[in-house]
Amino acid sequence: MNQSSIDPVWATITQHIRATGLVSKIAVLDGNELLRMWQLSPDGTRTQLEIVPTTTPDEAEFRLLLSPWLMSVPYEDGPDVREVSTLSVARAQATDAATAGNVNLILQTTGTDEDTSELIEPSVPETVTAPQALDDEPEDDLFEELADGDTGPSEAQRKFRRRAILGGSALGLFLLGSVSAAGWALFNAPGTSPESTPEAAATSSAPSATPEPSESATALVSQALPPAGFSGTPSWEVVGATDQSSGMTWNGAHVGAVSGRALDVVETDSGEIAESVTLPTPPTTGPAPLRDGDDGGMLLATDDRVMTWSQEHGLVDSEIGEDDRLVLRGTTAFTVPQNDDVRPDALQLVTTDGFHEIVSPDSSAAPIGPTRNGGFLWATNDEGGTLLLANEDGEEESSTRLIGPSENTTISQWLGASEDYAAAIWANDGSGSVIAVHDAETGKIVDTYEMGTTGAGAGMRIVPSTDGQQLVAGSTLIDLDTGKIEGSVSAGSSTTQTVETVPGGWTSTASDGTQTLIGPDGESLESPETTESLLGLTESGEIVVDHRGAIAAFTPATEGESQ
Repeated sequence: MNQSSIDPVWATITQHIRATGLVSKIAVLDGNELLRMWQLSPDGTRTQLEIVPTTTPDEAEFRLLLSPWLMSVPYEDGPDVREVSTLSVARAQATDAATAGNVNLILQTTGTDEDTSELIEPSVPETVTAPQALDDEPEDDLFEELADGDTGPSEAQRKFRRRAILGGSALGLFLLGSVSAAGWALFNAPGTSPESTPEAAATSSAPSATPEPSESATALVSQALPPAGFSGTPSWEVVGATDQSSGMTWNGAHVGAVSGRALDVVETDSGEIAESVTLPTPPTTGPAPLRDGDDGGMLLATDDRVMTWSQEHGLVDSEIGEDDRLVLRGTTAFTVPQNDDVRPDALQLVTTDGFHEIVSPDSSAAPIGPTRNGGFLWATNDEGGTLLLANEDGEEESSTRLIGPSENTTISQWLGASEDYAAAIWANDGSGSVIAVHDAETGKIVDTYEMGTTGAGAGMRIVPSTDGQQLVAGSTLIDLDTGKIEGSVSAGSSTTQTVETVPGGWTSTASDGTQTLIGPDGESLESPETTESLLGLTESGEIVVDHRGAIAAFTPATEGESQ
């Protein structure tokens, strides 16, 4: 039952208790964490019960869910509102801000079942054992990445305690962050430059403050849950500015977590924060895996710009031309002219080092994607259907005419191609539609799959794998590395589920938010909760998840291991 304030919730529970005459317990939860336990009597008396390690929410007749939360920071030109998933995440972000500005923050929770306040103090790196250890490093070095005169708060401002006010949002309440107008703000204000914001300082890895990047990763009481078949204890878990979106790099070596303009990059083999950067603008797309060479990276985008991050090049920002638009196909991204749907004279391929122009070999050709040997594949319906391989300058290197499954059939939809095989839907007014896989050198059919009624496949969702060697076309799995149609997968219909490419396969998201990871072999793995995202698999076989801002990795369970 969603409510805009806490009073109607207590009133409804009290009304039920009066009707039954039974004393009842109410469990107050924040995510999976049990915060408090109340006992409510028919006369309206409410008593807080002691919580011991063995206390569980199952003991209560009612559950009061306080998360997720909304954080609204007031500014002169209006509030800056963002969502945080749990109080643990809110505390972690407040601790980062307190540490970056060397200020004390008072975190005050209001409007929930119990109003509380707590002091958030700057964290001290474990390697600092005595005050004199800082004498070798000037304090200004903490803010060496800040630009043009805004060097942070004065000494007097650093000693000033600021107050952050919190309230629950699952009940329709609000999380409010209130700070002094002078000196530092808790979060990034609209209109300020990325380099001069406290958000940039809160997420930067200043050497004098954090000798090791991993020390900025705040430990979290485990919120993430392992999917079936994985160990119940995460191999690592971090929390930070991770509540808005997250995703992995193409090779699964890093996780990117975004909150506002802050991007935290976590190494998946250790859980250490490899880099924290401030983006030029909050992304509307991504982080998503970006295929580029052997390592690749991640892509973040808006309507007018593309941002990429890779271990080799770091953050690269590129503006999309006013007359262009971005096209995403699996882990390949490129821009084409707005008025040219599928047959551009040239496109701008997105790489981890910026845009790279690819010229079309034919005015009727539509782009498919890059090959492993540095070429680019194109499709055209000339001669009934032709696969073209060209270099970046548009010089044709090979041309293969595809041979249809029967006479009077035509290609109704191209699905994808690799250097070895091409897949398309062929249709005939009398015989219906069929998926055919062709040899890319001879054009001959090597495998088929009957689709039935003519017109089948219209509006079909086509999602390539991270390396482009496999396709999920609707619910059909096609292997362009072996030339085989592997059968159906549990991807659901195009109207009820969305499918995205992740390292190790694809994720299919149902309308209720439940995600399923589909592996290259077609096997499925379901998320344990609707609030947990499956980000993909690492090369070592660990699964990386994001549960309400808690990024964690789980190893496959050993035989007989409890989960």
